[in-house]
Amino acid sequence: MAATSQRLGLPALTALVVGSMVGAGIFTLPAAFARLSDGQKKGFIKMSTKDYDATIELIKFVDSLRKA
Repeated sequence: MAATSQRLGLPALTALVVGSMVGAGIFTLPAAFARLSDGQKKGFIKMSTKDYDATIELIKFVDSLRKA
């Protein structure tokens, strides 16, 4: 029986890495949410766009510095 060597190309290796990262994320994300939870099964806090205004202004400011 002749020994043949098979090699994986870059697309196959990339698919393996991406697949393992996605697979790991599927199983670790619920655990991360459980650690952040207080155990009271409360819903998410309602937020409005005004809660993000300061962050949006900061992003615009940093973007203007980058373009200058």
